Amino acid sequence: MKAVLEFVLPEEESEYTSSVNGIKFQSVLQDFDNMLRADIKYNNNISKEVLEKVEFIRAELHKLCLERNVSVWD
Repeated sequence: MKAVLEFVLPEEESEYTSSVNGIKFQSVLQDFDNMLRADIKYNNNISKEVLEKVEFIRAELHKLCLERNVSVWD
């Protein structure tokens, strides 16, 4: 199977840039999720309130990705 994306430049520059940088965006999401996970799992120096906020942020990140059909946990 082959897929070809075409863009009319410069009018569709932002769409082109988003497509070209998609793997970078995915990597940023993975790194951010891993950072949050590490804080939840291993950081014993944060308060209960901060831990709950980090858990909430991670859950929201997962929810947003699921709503937009974006998988960064392959």
